[in-house]
Amino acid sequence: MTVLMRRFSVAAALLAATMLGWAFPTLYGDSGLVQVPTADVLPDTFVELSMNYAAVNIDGQKPILYPLRLTYGASENTELFVNVSETSAKNAEGGFDGLGAGFKVQIIPERLQSKSPGLAFGARLIELNGAVDRTQIEGYGVVTKTLYKQADLVDEVGFTIRGHLAGIFTRFSGEIPSKDFITAGVGLSYNNFNGTSIALDYLPKLESGGVEYRKACFSAAVRRPLSKEFLIELGTTQPYGIGSSGQLYAGLMYQWGIRDAPTKREPRVDAGY
Repeated sequence: MTVLMRRFSVAAALLAATMLGWAFPTLYGDSGLVQVPTADVLPDTFVELSMNYAAVNIDGQKPILYPLRLTYGASENTELFVNVSETSAKNAEGGFDGLGAGFKVQIIPERLQSKSPGLAFGARLIELNGAVDRTQIEGYGVVTKTLYKQADLVDEVGFTIRGHLAGIFTRFSGEIPSKDFITAGVGLSYNNFNGTSIALDYLPKLESGGVEYRKACFSAAVRRPLSKEFLIELGTTQPYGIGSSGQLYAGLMYQWGIRDAPTKREPRVDAGY
């Protein structure tokens, strides 16, 4: 390696170290797409605070939901999160509130050099009260793999396209009959090294005994950094599987964290860290 290339490699490593890792949380709070988690976790000691505006359509009633999530990188491979959601609408107008929490543990980080996917498992719970009164508990395992990557010689400019596949166990209880489901969620993400990303995910319909627990849901979001600490997103989804899909949502995230310069240079798989 020439002296010039060594200087470029060091500069790129320092740039990657000073950039904050954009791991925008799902509406539940775990790092992921819109509703489907990924095998990524928030870096150790990083903190993310996310607030969203989410429209809900429940049989013609259209309350506005405000999910607030706090996500914390508890270690190099573990994140914890809490979720508080409120609406200003009355119960008769379809209003409901939510409270939840969960965790995710990364078993294997994705490695581009060995072309091995990332693997993680986690669990999340959310309890909804009001016009919607139910408890939803989920446990999942998720695999994430880079499908295509384009970058310059020092991984300073470029993008990745990544696929995500989750196996999900879901238990519903409350106003609806208690029922367990085992299903899958899939997603695709585009991650530019400048921090811009596009997230797409899909969850299938859940129905049993003539009771519809969740309609099929396709979600999409575009995310863009405003600065090193703030990021915005705009998209469409079906919040917590309630109502119909295709509802507008928007969000703002604040992230704080400090990373030391890496001692080992590896190809980048996402928009930062």
